[in-house]
Order: sequence, then structure tokens, then C-alpha cells
Amino acid sequence: MRVFTTVQIIPSGTGTVRQVNLYRWQLRLIALLVSLTVVVVALAAYYGTTVLMSAAESERLREENSFLKSENENYRQALSILDSVQAEQERLHAVGAVLLGPADSVPELAAASRPEGASGDAELEEHIRRYRKSEKKPGESRPGIKPVIGVVTQRWKEGGSDHQGVDIAALLNDPVYAAAAGEVVEAGDRGDLGLTVELDHGDGWRTLYAHLNRILVRKGDAVGRGSSIGTIGMTGNTTGPHLHYEVLKNGKRQDPSLFFMD
Repeated sequence: MRVFTTVQIIPSGTGTVRQVNLYRWQLRLIALLVSLTVVVVALAAYYGTTVLMSAAESERLREENSFLKSENENYRQALSILDSVQAEQERLHAVGAVLLGPADSVPELAAASRPEGASGDAELEEHIRRYRKSEKKPGESRPGIKPVIGVVTQRWKEGGSDHQGVDIAALLNDPVYAAAAGEVVEAGDRGDLGLTVELDHGDGWRTLYAHLNRILVRKGDAVGRGSSIGTIGMTGNTTGPHLHYEVLKNGKRQDPSLFFMD
């Protein structure tokens, strides 16, 4: 005699009550199917959650990688600027050796031909005479030298640009020189420009030196061309050590790079 279980289906309202007889093996099969369905649904939910988490982690890693690449490019550019500054300093130091050192200490001059019987001192004197001849006349008001040993990282932009000077990257605390003889008309903090010195050279010429770390002159001081007026800094609105330099003629800004002798 087979044992079975009776299942009655009773409607909520009016209707016929239905009755189903299920054998034990049928109940076991139904239970197995239900169990398998639950397991499949659970696995699908777990897999879906894992995929979503993996996608979110991949997106985070992609953004982090992009940020690191950007930072690496910034560091690379900064190192490139520092290398250029160092190369510029070495070049100018070599120029200084030619101008100020004994002629025989410079291979290029030692190898050059000279009149028979001419002394090293006479050659040095002749070299300095030629250099001085190329300089601007004493007392000339027009700016005539690069105010710091460094590399121009942002050039002058004519017109309505907010940046109407040049930025020259240099090492922190390197000296800043007056581009021409003149009088200090401003020496102090100037907001976004930081510590600033402005010189009046006469004949309508003025120069401005900003983002200084130290100011070595005071308002009213007279300075000569090549006088040290401050040091390279990062004061004001700036992201690295550099000099912001402006040249003005009768109040109108000029391209400062046109006045660099070197």
C-alpha cells in the first residue's frame, strides 16, 4: 500500500476546494527542486555583488592611476626645470670665468692667437675692454640685463592677459639683481605678488621683481645695475621658487625678454 500526502487548495473566496495527493517521492523531489532554486539564487546574488564590487574597485584604481600619472608628469616637469636652471648656472659661471678670470686659465683663450710678446694681463685687459664696450653706457635708464640666473618658464603675453611679465625659475634664495640703475619706489608685500621691489630708472622706465623671499633694499634707496635687491622666494600666490619680472615704459608693459643681454 502506497503512502501519500493530501494537499488541499482552499480559495480565499467562494470556489471549489481542490485536493491533490502527493506521494513521498514527489514531496522529496519538490523539496530538492526548491533547495536547488534557493542555492542558485544565492549564488547569483553573490556573483552579482562580487562583480559590482570588482567594477567599483577597478574604477577606483583607474582614477588613482590617472592621478599618479598626473603627479608623475608634474614631478618630471619640475625636475626638467631644475636641470635647466642648473645648466644655465653652469653656463653663466663659465662666462664669469672668461670675463673675470686670468686669460691663461680659460682653454679657449689660451689657445687663441695673440701678438708676439703680448702678456696675459694685457690680453685680459683687452678682453675686459671689449666687454665693457658692449655694455650700455653708464647711467643709462633702459633695463639691460637678466635679473636672475634661471630659466624662463612663462613668457610675456601681450594684451589683456593677467600675466604681463615673465616668470624665471631659479633656486630658492638665489640673488635677484637690478636690471638698471635707479631708485627703489616700492619694497614690501603686494598681495598675490608676495614680497615685491619696484625700481624707477628714469626716462619713463620701471621694473618690478615679485615673489621674493627676502628684500635687501628700502624705499628711497639708490641702486646700480647688477646690485642685489632681493632673493628668489615663493611668497604670494605661487607654486614654486621663481621671479616674476616686469618691464614698463611710461606705464605700458613691455616684453622683458627683449631686454636680456644674454
